[in-house]
Amino acid sequence: SMPDSEKPAGEAAAVTTLAIKNNNTTEILRFQEIIWLQSDNNCVEIQTTRKKFVLYRSLRAIEAELDPQQFVRIHRSAIVNRQFIQSIH
Repeated sequence: SMPDSEKPAGEAAAVTTLAIKNNNTTEILRFQEIIWLQSDNNCVEIQTTRKKFVLYRSLRAIEAELDPQQFVRIHRSAIVNRQFIQSIH
């Protein structure tokens, strides 16, 4: 990651990706492809439009890296992306 002085102004307010470790590689997930996240014991499943990932991190730690405007915690163990919620009438 770049030192703060080299980051373009305002970048901090516009994070739109989540970096995750997958095996020995780092995958970059765009917020717009994350459908939901669900914790299960000591891991978190992340369902994306491409595939499902399993992370050995806490849901709370991952939630802190998500945009609260876009992701809603609907249950103690689940977070969903607003753009995938069907409107309820």
